[in-house]
Amino acid sequence: MKTRTVLLLLIGAAVLAGLYGCGQMQGSAGFSDMFRIKVEAVFKESVARNGFPGAVLGIMRASDGAELYLATGMSEADDTTAMDQRTWMAKTAMTTDTRFRIASVSKTFTAILILKLIDEGKIALTDTIDKYFPGLVPNSASIEIKHLLTMSSGLYDHESSPYIEDYQFKGSLTQYFSPEALIGYSNSYGGGTVKFAPGANYEYCNTNFTILAMIAEKVTGKTYDQLITEEILTPLGLTSTVAPSAADVNMPAPFAHGYQPPDSASAWRDYSVQNMSWDLGAGSIVSTAPDLIRMIRAVYNGELISAAMKTAMMTPPPITDMTGKPSLYGFGVACSADGTVGHTGANPGYNAVMIYSKGYYYAILGSAGMLSKIMTPTGEVTAVTSVSNILKDVSAAVQE
Repeated sequence: MKTRTVLLLLIGAAVLAGLYGCGQMQGSAGFSDMFRIKVEAVFKESVARNGFPGAVLGIMRASDGAELYLATGMSEADDTTAMDQRTWMAKTAMTTDTRFRIASVSKTFTAILILKLIDEGKIALTDTIDKYFPGLVPNSASIEIKHLLTMSSGLYDHESSPYIEDYQFKGSLTQYFSPEALIGYSNSYGGGTVKFAPGANYEYCNTNFTILAMIAEKVTGKTYDQLITEEILTPLGLTSTVAPSAADVNMPAPFAHGYQPPDSASAWRDYSVQNMSWDLGAGSIVSTAPDLIRMIRAVYNGELISAAMKTAMMTPPPITDMTGKPSLYGFGVACSADGTVGHTGANPGYNAVMIYSKGYYYAILGSAGMLSKIMTPTGEVTAVTSVSNILKDVSAAVQE
């Protein structure tokens, strides 16, 4: 189901190359024509090869702020009844200001919110869950805020519970889930136990960030959407980004329709209309490529938090995952040895990446989801791909 590691799965269907023959380019000041043409060609080819109906790319050069934004494919298909996605035609073309559900990229927003509250002295990294919600989860007297931020709590992921998985693929998509209900799914899925002691290991768990959102609401008396708007969106001028309220099911226009391939059905499913309460704090935010470029620049430069919190955010703890691999996860961001910092995300219908790497900021948003079973001209096959593949292709072209 939903992401269990920082690198996330996506569908890998082939799409008619002609579908991507027209696209949109804007905001490309500061880059040469040759650079723009090269990157656009690589981006369009990669989007088609990786099976997205449409996608948007944003690039900013850190040294001088030069920007490039590209859109390709469709933001809405005219008919999705054909299992073979390559036959689809565009009802609405993708544009560079199109909004997407950004899935787990939302975790970086939540982490910044929590670090701001720490800077303000309202909470502390060593506060336990019990300080705010006694007995909320197993080990709540020992799990600290720093364990939630670094995915080292040992909790079970509520989004891996059978109920939430069934709801996401078969439910109405407009049901509201209270935070307490989500925690209940985590507790029941784990049978009232934890996987490991707090801080002992790394394991990706969306429930960590739902609890962080609950704590932020508790100490401020405000809702998560109010806090994200007041503490991050307004200060950074992210006017196209939205943290949905508990009642929201629609994205502001223009938005991308996100499609999820069925295991066995006559049509793909559109996930653009849904209540994101099931992903509170972990993956509910809606944004655009230009806004995500602004956000990752602010994160990388520490614009909203203290220098001490920035350093802590980008310093993964010296722990390993359950297989012995070192953790690369700081506070709501993945951090690699070469200085790369960012996050990816995938939910049904949507895939995203927001990252800094080797002198450039990148944002890529794709309008397709997470299943790896896809339809090809010769029948259904299993293929694993990700929006990260597009980033790999584009960044290689940028660095040439």
